[in-house]
Amino acid sequence: MRIWNTVHIPGLLQTSDHALSVVRLAIPPLPEHEIALRLAHRTERQRVILGPEPPRYTAMVHEAALRMRFGSLDVVRAQLTYLADMSERDSITVLVIPSDRGGFPGAGQTVLYAGNPVPQLDTVQVDSSHGPEFG
Repeated sequence: MRIWNTVHIPGLLQTSDHALSVVRLAIPPLPEHEIALRLAHRTERQRVILGPEPPRYTAMVHEAALRMRFGSLDVVRAQLTYLADMSERDSITVLVIPSDRGGFPGAGQTVLYAGNPVPQLDTVQVDSSHGPEFG
């Protein structure tokens, strides 16, 4: 799996406190039970890359995502430490695109590429302002 994010740290690499800070900014505000469900779902999804035989996972993150402040400074520090720790796992690669590289096609969109043993089954999801698109 490969994912590209410009503003957020990928959900599979977020700490629960960071994710909580992000989800609390939803518009319109979410009820507490919905927030709890989203956090539980995110935690469950993370098992995919933390299990005994995880797939190769590459996260391409723009430097801006690392500088965005979601939550307190302690939450930010813990998130960046967690991201660095996760990048040390054999199955996880984190690539950071420096801000000084300038603009690029697709800036502002999240892209997920899920490869399969059968290439014809590969899936691409692009999140845009009008919702996700699959290809």
